[in-house]
Amino acid sequence: MFSCVTLYAAEDIWVYISEKDHNLLFIDPDTIICREYICRALVKLPSKEQEEYVTTLYEYDCTGMQHKILETTKFDSYGNVIERSSPTKPEWIGIVPGSIHGELRSFVCRRAGLQKKERSMSKKDNEETDSKQLLKQNMKNSVITTVQVGAFGNFSNAETLAIKLHKKGYKAYIVYPASGGEKILYRVCVGHFTAKKKAKILSEQIRKVEDLETFITKR
Repeated sequence: MFSCVTLYAAEDIWVYISEKDHNLLFIDPDTIICREYICRALVKLPSKEQEEYVTTLYEYDCTGMQHKILETTKFDSYGNVIERSSPTKPEWIGIVPGSIHGELRSFVCRRAGLQKKERSMSKKDNEETDSKQLLKQNMKNSVITTVQVGAFGNFSNAETLAIKLHKKGYKAYIVYPASGGEKILYRVCVGHFTAKKKAKILSEQIRKVEDLETFITKR
């Protein structure tokens, strides 16, 4: 279903399209609404001799050269409705290429294409944002564990052990002490795991093969 279109709009939002019978023809871009390839738009035809004007609500077929007249409204110079009429059963009217209505249809359907593209881009952006937020939340909810194999008050000792394990193929690294802490300890750890089971397997392996005291801790 199409939403309702306001039939009176402020002067500064009307966009000049063309000229019909020596009268200027305007369209209100904010009234363009589409469902698939069928679009509606409000067109304004001011009178040169009088300050009265007429607005017509058209429905355009963006896949074919045709349109319908849904409602015509006549206003006085103060914007008051003088007369309003609507066909009982609006019928499609053929559009001659290069005519005024051809120009109107082109404008409306181009605008519809832009709106569709914007909606598509907006949907894509929202999906990417949702994916990033979900990933971020999953990372936040996931507990990262590591295998600690040593803790030293002297950095050189921690570095020696880390290098030794690196040479044997372990992904060892040094965790520096937090600034302002009472006790300075350089921790040597191996690996990062979201599955605690894998951390346990590595911990047991290092304990048996390398003869080191190990325990699993949060990264």
